[in-house]
Amino acid sequence: MLFRMALGEEWTEWHLTPRGWEKGSFQIDGQPSTSRPIPTDRVVTARYWNAVDAKRFGIVENVKDTWESDDKPLVHHLRQKFGPPPEKL
Repeated sequence: MLFRMALGEEWTEWHLTPRGWEKGSFQIDGQPSTSRPIPTDRVVTARYWNAVDAKRFGIVENVKDTWESDDKPLVHHLRQKFGPPPEKL
């Protein structure tokens, strides 16, 4: 008999603001997600996540922008100033 274990996943949203990257809502595997308010002055929201495939014992990590302001010059300026979103939960 084969048992297949489910994929575990954790994620954190990061918001780029004029102050830098700020931690938003997050999900820790096996726990309810925690919601945080979205800063009103954000210009980008990105989600960093990792998932563990118990069958293959591998970890998949990824960062993806989920929202971006239409103010492209400001987005470009703040990305240049603060770099990419943190790759940490």
